[in-house]
Amino acid sequence: MKALVYHGPGQKSLDEHADPTILEPGDAIVRVTHTTICGTDLHILKGDVPTCVPGRILGHEGVGIVEHVGAAVTSFKPGDHVLISCITACGRCDYCRRGMYSHCATGGWILGNAIDGTQAERVRIPHADTSLYHVPAGASEEALVMLSDILRAHPLAFLRQDLTRRGIVRCADLAHIKDGRHVEVAGIILVRQKPGSAKGVLFITIEDETGIANGILWPDRFEAQRRTVMSAAMIGMKGRVQREGLVIHVICDWIIDHGPLLAQVGQMDFPHATGRGDGARHAGSPDRGDAGWRPGPRDSYWPPHANGQDPEQVVRIKSRDFH
Repeated sequence: MKALVYHGPGQKSLDEHADPTILEPGDAIVRVTHTTICGTDLHILKGDVPTCVPGRILGHEGVGIVEHVGAAVTSFKPGDHVLISCITACGRCDYCRRGMYSHCATGGWILGNAIDGTQAERVRIPHADTSLYHVPAGASEEALVMLSDILRAHPLAFLRQDLTRRGIVRCADLAHIKDGRHVEVAGIILVRQKPGSAKGVLFITIEDETGIANGILWPDRFEAQRRTVMSAAMIGMKGRVQREGLVIHVICDWIIDHGPLLAQVGQMDFPHATGRGDGARHAGSPDRGDAGWRPGPRDSYWPPHANGQDPEQVVRIKSRDFH
């Protein structure tokens, strides 16, 4: 079969490649009828994604027709037209049961990354029962391929427009930011660790839709923000980029709790562009930041972080001990 193969940074080619085969009982082989590219593929081609090794078939979006299924697949059969999810999910691990499909213990974003992807004539889909969707009769498969990257996408993918407006960079962008520059990068906390040999230094790993970022929090900074660090599910690490060879850290000055933002994802109706709260009277009015927007009467509160300020630095309330 023909496949688009990654050969290292800046190198790709359309090659002859062996057809995929069933490796696990839950696998399906899908003949790809429509696929497309994603910004993530461009990051791979630039060499920003070390988990994608040379020789990998790219792509994680597609629509196709099931050709073969493993013995454990019950929801699909050969001949079914299917939409492929960009995120592979087993549906059984602890992460999947909590709805965190991108963290699936045996899946996540693996297509076109850890395993061969969809930019080929055929692709193997692990966990087919929970990673494929039936295409409704009469639906435009060319249009449906655009849904592949939405199904079970990383939560921060839905927040990216808002995060960009706040000046928050993506984890993958750190690879191109100069040493010493001050940034804020946000993500879901994966790891908090304080090794005994680190003299109180806390190491944090966060993840967004583009990858992971590592932060360092000195002991005094940790003690000042302990509650946020230990309780928040999603944080912003605001500080200075430190580069040592291929190792990149953010030396954190402030940790921002973005948990309320994360909570919004489950309440979104898609498409999820928002407008003014008085849209019934002012339909179509531009939002702040849109072309044509002008400041109106100061009859509403505009949060400090929308202007790039840290709310903790804008409002300081002295704590009181009632015990």
